Formats: sequence, structure tokens, C-alpha cells
Amino acid sequence: MRCKGVKVVLMLALSVTAAALSFTCFPPNRHPDFPCIIKLPDRVNENSNVSRTIKLPNGVAPKKIVLVLCPHPDDEYEGWAALADDETPVFMILTLGEKTRHCKKISALDCKTKRIDSVTYFLEKMMTRPYGLMIMDMGDLKLTRAGIRQAVRSAVKEYKPEKVIVAAYANEISGCTVYKHRDHEILYDTMSSGTWEVPVYLRVASCVQSPKKTMYVDEKVHRQAWGDGGFGQRAYGWLHGGNWPVGESDKDGISFFTRRQDFVVIEPVKR
Repeated sequence: MRCKGVKVVLMLALSVTAAALSFTCFPPNRHPDFPCIIKLPDRVNENSNVSRTIKLPNGVAPKKIVLVLCPHPDDEYEGWAALADDETPVFMILTLGEKTRHCKKISALDCKTKRIDSVTYFLEKMMTRPYGLMIMDMGDLKLTRAGIRQAVRSAVKEYKPEKVIVAAYANEISGCTVYKHRDHEILYDTMSSGTWEVPVYLRVASCVQSPKKTMYVDEKVHRQAWGDGGFGQRAYGWLHGGNWPVGESDKDGISFFTRRQDFVVIEPVKR
């Protein structure tokens, strides 16, 4: 199902340390099949917290909302398998990833804008259901447990999601793709150690021995994202210097945009 309306009914302007920014909408004919896209503020700087958000279109009743936490723009696919067909995802990107080595020759502002454009393009092309996108600027390599907790609790209060997916692959275990990143690790640690009122699905390597759920992205969807010329490759290939290696599982030692995805599930705390 594609979204035909473009008027806004759901609005979230979330800031960790500053007042909410104001936004203006692009002309409605810019993306007629997708939700209204909210323009970047005229000035974005190192201290801005909210960069852009996409709203759900008019007439859409956002049922079974799922909050998908992503450390950076490009991590959203790491939780894709945990999304059920009847769920409405709200992707919450916590940082703009401006410290990537692929932005060494451009300014931090240009890098942030490029990364926002990448995730916006990817979701526009891949999502065939209503969805929300909120991009924050909490600082690449600067995430804190306190900031994560405040941001997540505010979003949970606003959206009342059925579950939270933590799309933050990190792994040191040999036999699966090794990937270390401070922001991924601190997001995982914060969400795994907190007490939450909804189930939390934590993306983990398939080599992890803890009890976990193994889930799969639809094969056609996976090819659409990561096959040759796929939307993921087009959106994020510049962050790899070409096509990303993509396998069925992270057990190939080089892939983490995989069809198989494993999750440790933390059940909610009953009050």
C-alpha cells in the first residue's frame, strides 16, 4: 500500500537540549506517493538537534507503531526483518554520521546534508507503507546514555509504539562480521540495560549464543535494496566506495546488510 495523501496529521519535534525547530513543507507534488517531507532549517550547525522529519500523511491512522532506533543514516536496514507487514515504522536516526572517513574532503554540514539525502531517498524508494522519519543530531561518536534514554522515552511517550527495534549491529565475535563502533555499542548497552514499557528487539550477530529470534527479510525486498543497482547501493554506496558486500548472513564475515537478522528480545517491565 502506498501513501496517497500528503497533508500532515502526526507531528513530532523532539530535541534533547534545545527548543524545537520550526519547519516548512516542500510543495506537495514533490513526492506525490510518499509522506510530506519537511525541509531542513536554513541553518544547521554542530549544535542542532533536529534536522528533518517526515510526517505521516492525512487520512492515515498510525496503528501498531514501531520505533526503529538507528545510530546513523544507513543503519535502518539492520532492523528491517523485525518489522511485521501490519506495523507502521517510525525511524529515529540519532546522529548524522558526519565523522565518516568518506566525508574528509567536504564540510561537516555538507556531509550531514548528504547523509540526510541518502536516508530520505532510501526510505522513499523502499517503504510501501506509511512511515515516519525523525533525524536528530546528537553528535557522531558523541552519543551518551543519558541522551539516548531521554530521546527514547520522549519518543515512546509521543508515539506509544508496540515495540522498539534497536538497529545497531556491533560484533567482536569471530565467525561473524566484525564491526565495532562506539555509537552502536553505547546504544545497544543503553537499551539492553534499561527498563522499558514495551518489548525491545536488539539486533545482534548470528554468532551470539544468547536466546534470540532469527528473522528474515523477504528475498525480493532484500534484492531490491542490495542487489546490483539496488536502492541501498544507490543511497549508501558512496559510504563504501562502491557496492556493499551483501550476503544471506553475517556468517560470511563481511556482510551486515543481510537477509538473516538476529535479535535478542527484552520483554517490557510490568508496572
